[in-house]
Amino acid sequence: MKKLMALLGISAFSVTGASTIVGCRQQQEEPDDSNTGATKDLETLNKISQQVSNAFLEYASTKNTIDSTNYQTTFDELYTIVNETTPSKELDQKDPKVMSALQILKTSFMAVFNNNSQEIINEYSNYYIDTKPIILSEESFKYNLNFINTKKIADLFQNPTVKNAKAVRLDFSFSFTVKFKEISTTSSYFIQYVITDNPTAVKDILNGVVQKISKVIVKFFNTEGTFQIDKNNDFKPIYDNFNVNYTAGFADLDNIIFTKLQTALANDADLKDLIGSIKYNSSISLLTLLMSAINNKTNGVDFVKESTASYVWAGMGYQPYQITPENFVKFYRSLVDIFNTDKNLNLASFNVNLSKIQIAGLPLSGVVINGGEALTVQIQITKDGLNNKLMEYGKLVTAFYKYFRIESNKNSGVFHLSETAFNKILALSEYNYRKVLRILIDDFKASADAKNLSWLDIFTTGNWVKREHNLTLNSTKDTFSLRRGAVWNFDLTFGTNNAVYYTGWTSTLFTLEFTKK
Repeated sequence: MKKLMALLGISAFSVTGASTIVGCRQQQEEPDDSNTGATKDLETLNKISQQVSNAFLEYASTKNTIDSTNYQTTFDELYTIVNETTPSKELDQKDPKVMSALQILKTSFMAVFNNNSQEIINEYSNYYIDTKPIILSEESFKYNLNFINTKKIADLFQNPTVKNAKAVRLDFSFSFTVKFKEISTTSSYFIQYVITDNPTAVKDILNGVVQKISKVIVKFFNTEGTFQIDKNNDFKPIYDNFNVNYTAGFADLDNIIFTKLQTALANDADLKDLIGSIKYNSSISLLTLLMSAINNKTNGVDFVKESTASYVWAGMGYQPYQITPENFVKFYRSLVDIFNTDKNLNLASFNVNLSKIQIAGLPLSGVVINGGEALTVQIQITKDGLNNKLMEYGKLVTAFYKYFRIESNKNSGVFHLSETAFNKILALSEYNYRKVLRILIDDFKASADAKNLSWLDIFTTGNWVKREHNLTLNSTKDTFSLRRGAVWNFDLTFGTNNAVYYTGWTSTLFTLEFTKK
């Protein structure tokens, strides 16, 4: 059921991550069960990526405070580079003034990186014989130094101990690639170091700030309660675009909740003395994903068998009276367990990541605690909201079927194309399957049949396997076909980040044919 790989690197500390998955071209012929094999390979890649993420998370949570007094004068130069007038500066890694300090941090980081890489090699020794599981792009290393105003912090919290402390924040960003067999995921990460000559005083301040701000944050979320995306007008864009697969990203959701929280913090009387010194790190999300009910394992079924074939709901051959939104939604709900419910659906749960917040340049850390446990933010869609959205999806799927008069046969799917669409395929230099899928969806969306349909912009065709295949043209030049066993899918996806999808045909049992109407 895996369509895309889950985002890599969810952290409750000063780490962010985003990933893009790619597949390398295959030169050899694929066996008939390659769809299943590809899914397992993606799951293994995801598991390995999570191991890497956990290693970086552990490093960021235990090694992110540097006591500069342990390194003689190595870090002292950093304290002179930034100040109130120049609060931020990107460091040149070749600058002799900072090379030694950066090398200490790099050595510490690389030790974790190399140890983790070796652990993965040991665990998957049959696959990593002369290759590495993690490829680090040192060219991507960036260090941005930021001023921490300890005098201002001392005044804010009436703590003279920290007044004479020296402190800076060093933001370290980098990219790396995790590989397994012929697939890979490339990720970007962000780690915040606090470098100081008085870590005890800095930590005392942090603890006090965290308690004060956490109290306000807890009050805000307790007042808001569960966020229902179809009932709360602030979340209308999330609901409209069916942006519900949060393993594939949740930036839009995060921005909405952050904006609401930011307003609450600014208006809270208990923070009136602090609010002018609070800033927010745009590189870090407010929310940390704990669970997404709709994810890359639950948002569809990509292996079609006889009991789940298109003809089960649409009828054998072309039976337009059976191709109804109601029939499709009933079938789809039975196929995709997460939607087989008559109750409100809990879409996701999150923690609140304090490292989003900075006080006079000093980053907070950890998650918001409520009653001794991490505060949990709940996202929900009501039963009626889910029913309406699935019915919208069903209307699009059935209109697509009827426009192309799709025949759901025992061993094939047959599409009847307009002359315009057929000729566009015919004009291609190669009858590339991906390009054909694009021609199909564009032709459908431009048709009179689709004119009055809602949410066309979040509906499209897809082929999650992402292998390159070309269609063949018969001798009479009136039918294109995609052969069985060539490792392909035919998907109809719906929602932001391809939130959900329906796979009508796969190469395990079917051929696809595209002929003129």
